Amino acid sequence: MGSVIDQIECPNCREEATLDFYYKTGEEYVICGNCGYHRASWIDRSSDYEDVSEPKWVHEELKNPYGVYRLKNKGEIATCVGSLENEEHWNNFSIDVMKEPDNIESFTLKRYVNGEFIETKLI
Repeated sequence: MGSVIDQIECPNCREEATLDFYYKTGEEYVICGNCGYHRASWIDRSSDYEDVSEPKWVHEELKNPYGVYRLKNKGEIATCVGSLENEEHWNNFSIDVMKEPDNIESFTLKRYVNGEFIETKLI
């Protein structure tokens, strides 16, 4: 598989978002690391999908995300970044992450509210 990665304007917050386009299949992913906006179009390749001659497309979009988290564990090279659907999603996720705070180097929540970014550093 091959892809082309580009930077585009986020349709939610107007900041820079990443577009990842798989040119061999037509699949596309847009992710904004600033507000948590997410849009994806991909081909369902699950084992229960039987008619492989006609691709089954899946489309999803998170238009008004609760925010985006950044989680860096001690000893890890990469920082995990992910979109949050709603406040309940954030609460459940943060409770789970905070079970082992000694393993965390940094943990932040960034939200786009009323045209402004609000960033909260938990660790």
